[in-house]
Amino acid sequence: HSAPALSSLPVPRAGLSIPVPRGRKGKKVKSQTTFDLQKAEWIHKYNPDTLFQDEGYKKHLKHQCNKVLLRVRMLYYLRQEVIGDQAEKVLAGAASSETDIWFPLVDQAEVPTAWWDTEADKSLLLGVFKHGYEKYNTMRADPALCFLEKAGRPDDKAIAAEHRPDVGEGVDFDKDCEDPEYKPVGAPAKEHDEEGEALMMMDEDISVVDGEEGQPGNLFWPPASALTARLRRLITAFQRSYKREQLKMEAAERGDRRRRRCEAAFKLKEMVRREKQQRWTRREQSDFYRVVSTFGVEYDPDTMRFHWSRFRTLARLDKK
Repeated sequence: HSAPALSSLPVPRAGLSIPVPRGRKGKKVKSQTTFDLQKAEWIHKYNPDTLFQDEGYKKHLKHQCNKVLLRVRMLYYLRQEVIGDQAEKVLAGAASSETDIWFPLVDQAEVPTAWWDTEADKSLLLGVFKHGYEKYNTMRADPALCFLEKAGRPDDKAIAAEHRPDVGEGVDFDKDCEDPEYKPVGAPAKEHDEEGEALMMMDEDISVVDGEEGQPGNLFWPPASALTARLRRLITAFQRSYKREQLKMEAAERGDRRRRRCEAAFKLKEMVRREKQQRWTRREQSDFYRVVSTFGVEYDPDTMRFHWSRFRTLARLDKK
């Protein structure tokens, strides 16, 4: 099922467009706890601080929760910002070539395998939205994407394994043999960067398969770690592109505001200048009374109009 339309969502999504720092070397994020602890009845009965005594397990649990939240955030961003109004079309089975989605240029030097191109990037984004996170064998078998034609159909057992309901129970989300966060108390946990590991594995895979071009329909299919790293790189490129456009728009708005302020200040100065010109000094007033009482004002009976030109010269009121 497709996610709700963009306009019907009540919560602002501005934060989704900001790249998420991965690993643990970034700045610590402030706690975003919003629920009332007094009203949460379950916390009195199932208090995590009481139930989970092992600090290593707490660390492991927090690490896995963050993985889930990051994954949900990525999939939501993919649906709302990348696929957008093409969602129904994709879910209906439209071919990737018929789907109109824009995505920024991503470095093609770091690709999952030698034959990978922008068409494969597009199919990867559409496939993850259509079939789910890390359902790469299912995506490979989808005739609407480009992978079936290039790499051939995978083994049916591999496809079925991705859809078993019991998969995931007791298994790490990223299929690691060991969670680097889960270490018993007393054993020092070795620092790893999750994305760095995925990229390192991807680089190793590329160095092995670069020479194995093969024939269309039998090309090398990259491992899941390389495809996941590519997906993250694409989403990050989207977010950075959005941020750049946002900064450009803000800069343009600032320039526009500055221009409007300058125009308003100029108009105000012009109004003050004109008002000063129209204002009469005492000397001008006395000159006017003197000339009007001595010489009067020329009047043309034919046109029935006063002629002020000579009067202005005599009264030295040329600028009035």
